[in-house]
Amino acid sequence: MANGCRTTTSDNLEFMNLAVIAGVNIAFVVVFSIFVIATLALLVLTIQFIVARGKADKRKFEEQRSSAAGDESPPS
Repeated sequence: MANGCRTTTSDNLEFMNLAVIAGVNIAFVVVFSIFVIATLALLVLTIQFIVARGKADKRKFEEQRSSAAGDESPPS
């Protein structure tokens, strides 16, 4: 009869271990998914910032170039 009790306890422990492992796996998936989403969001924001600054710098450069070209008119 002692074997039957030990088997039942062992089965319960195995089930609890499986439940703990499943819980840890689910927690890892959730945390890692949040990390991936945050990383992608930061990459998108960084790329948008770089493109916006590039456009602004190009516009400023073209304005400076056109104003410099206007200042260098040949003497009459």
